[in-house]
Amino acid sequence: MVLLNCAVVGEGSVISIIIEDWKTVALLKKAIKDEKPNTIKCDADGLKLFLTKMEDGAWLKSRDPLVHQMGEGGVSDELKSLYMKEELDDPADEIRTILPSEIPGGSIHVLVVVPKLRVENDHDWLSIVRGLHRGVVEYNEASAYLPHKLSKSFSNAAVGQMEMERLKKNQLLIDFAPIENGEAFWSEETQMLADAITDEAVFNAFVTPYFNAILDVYGLVLVNSAKCGWLSESTPVTKNADITPNGFATHRGMYRGKPEPKDRVQRPSGFRFGVAEEDLFDCLILFESKIKIDNSGIGQVVRYLENLCPKESASAILFDCRSFWLIRSERAVFTEIQRARWTTKGSKSLFENFIHGNISHLAARLSLACLHWHVNVAEGDAFLGRGAYGRVFKVTGRGGEDFALKIVEKCSVGRLYREEKALATAQRTGLTISPVRKLFETLKARRYCCLQLGNLCLNQWNDSKC
Repeated sequence: MVLLNCAVVGEGSVISIIIEDWKTVALLKKAIKDEKPNTIKCDADGLKLFLTKMEDGAWLKSRDPLVHQMGEGGVSDELKSLYMKEELDDPADEIRTILPSEIPGGSIHVLVVVPKLRVENDHDWLSIVRGLHRGVVEYNEASAYLPHKLSKSFSNAAVGQMEMERLKKNQLLIDFAPIENGEAFWSEETQMLADAITDEAVFNAFVTPYFNAILDVYGLVLVNSAKCGWLSESTPVTKNADITPNGFATHRGMYRGKPEPKDRVQRPSGFRFGVAEEDLFDCLILFESKIKIDNSGIGQVVRYLENLCPKESASAILFDCRSFWLIRSERAVFTEIQRARWTTKGSKSLFENFIHGNISHLAARLSLACLHWHVNVAEGDAFLGRGAYGRVFKVTGRGGEDFALKIVEKCSVGRLYREEKALATAQRTGLTISPVRKLFETLKARRYCCLQLGNLCLNQWNDSKC
């Protein structure tokens, strides 16, 4: 048996396939298609597979920026030249004949290219339109089922009960099946330690190092926020109450640091405390802990997502001492929950793939820009503001100098070029910041970056001047 981590090019998701080494490439393609039926619509033999082992023996690392770029669609020239030279094009080849005797963990072993399907006739178009219509109807039904902003008139337990009934009715609550020879999130011995914990804050201290080890692979950090009210229950105009999720995962440059609470809880090193930046709510994965998950806990997460991303997609992880629930939502409506026990075989890769699949595009672009210019964000104090067409971060160069890094969507790149030109023209006045590098386009990312030098006062980067 071998474990192969396979990344779908154009989607960026990573799936782990456990398969006997005597099986053929054709059977491997079938296993990949069976694992992603909603993504892969073509026949299995239409897939193209590439072994990512380079000539020097190195493999594509799961945290390589090229893996993030795959989620943006298309294939970069760098990815092609380095990791797509060896195609597994003979369906009769046995897996053991094409793999080395040892393959490393923490790597992507196979790249999967799904061919684009063409619509051949009017009947196909009609099927597509009908499918879209069904999707709209199902979404509207789900939206109508939830009380949404009226949920304030319901208890958390009532909201959670209604949501669980809807999920079960529509078969959106999925219990994860064990994977033979898969790795559990933690061992039975560790589970015994978790079972003995009766205090939620102590359990958070216990589980955080496990989360940190996984998040670090993807360039994210876990921020504890249980003592800090930062998520408003009301509208932006009438903010009068804050609710407190236990924490969230985000880029290290996308939160505002806070001091450790004085609650007498013993915590290992590596803990972070802080609040989310309101203009970066779309860059979070919420974490909420309970000693035991119940309807009230489900309702609480519903309420969080109503206020976090009421008009966008979002994700959350609800967990207790025995299990974790991976939640995806669209416009505050849960679209799927996968739940697994910590000790279930394969639960670790399930958790890892969920994190990888929900990294925000902006967080990935910020990491790429920092790598490109050899700068680091000022963790816990990096976000300088959101302007009319970009978001700005404080970064530090190798020599200790401070810069402002602006990231914009591709649709606004013309404005960024005009800003660069205006700043260069105004240099003789001595009153402006200075562009210090050429503009940089992240591959296939639809975002552009600009690095600038100057007096990085927060007020300098408000909406009117950014």
